Amino acid sequence: MNPAIRARLDISGRASLTRIKTASSAKWRRRDTPLAANLTANSHNSRNLHGCFASFSSLREHQVHLETDYSTETRIEELKKRVQSTLCTDIYSTRTMTIIDTIQQLGISHQFEDQIELILERNIGITNEEDDLFSTALRFRLFRQGGHTVSTDVFHKFMDKNGRFKESMSKDLRGLLSLHEASYLSAKDEEVLLQAMEFSKEHLQRQMLHLNPSADRDVGITLEFPRHRRMVRAEARNHIRAYGEESGRAMDMLELANLDFDLVQSQHKMEIAMLRRHCILFLDLGFGGQLVYNN
Repeated sequence: MNPAIRARLDISGRASLTRIKTASSAKWRRRDTPLAANLTANSHNSRNLHGCFASFSSLREHQVHLETDYSTETRIEELKKRVQSTLCTDIYSTRTMTIIDTIQQLGISHQFEDQIELILERNIGITNEEDDLFSTALRFRLFRQGGHTVSTDVFHKFMDKNGRFKESMSKDLRGLLSLHEASYLSAKDEEVLLQAMEFSKEHLQRQMLHLNPSADRDVGITLEFPRHRRMVRAEARNHIRAYGEESGRAMDMLELANLDFDLVQSQHKMEIAMLRRHCILFLDLGFGGQLVYNN
């Protein structure tokens, strides 16, 4: 190739490369939105407030938070041992089934998953003719919620010769509430549970006319939102408050529920704060104007 032509090509190539680099740098410096431009103008303040490099103060707060979490988790482990001991005292009793139900309502069942599963497995197929409507319906619901197979035949002793629930059951408020909750866990064409739902709903609505405000509220909530359809954390918050006012409350379970709820809330707040910092940093680096949203 002619030396003169080669020289001109080399000069042209270097000039093109220089233009590409300059354009690339300009692209990174460009801010395509007013928000991004504002962040650029205040980048120093933005990083001080929200950047990924925490100040000494925020680091100290994080350290205190971790120390508090460690102390809380230590206390939680102590309370778990106490509650577990109570839970496993008599695994075949209605009292234990009631404790499992309370643990689930308080939102701490994740702390005892293995123990609860073991207790339910040990109780499968065990029937007690002395169990009342409340106990029978409670066992039935816990089994089905846990994914275990249980027959609706357990309710036959509460039905008359015509296959309808006995009218004597209509005055048992606690039993009706338990039966109504259980009736929502029916499989296809389970006539017994369809009757259970109609029977319990009818008589619960009648009793609401004569109940005190607290009991009336509980019955109303049960009729409108069966327990397994409620949001777990919201249900836990509400039940912790209500359980704390009960005379027969177990203080270990109540304290554990409060600590567990606060710890989970604290972890959620930390996750939100971290996400917010990443979003601010993302915008601060100038990526905000380059996002493309596809509907």
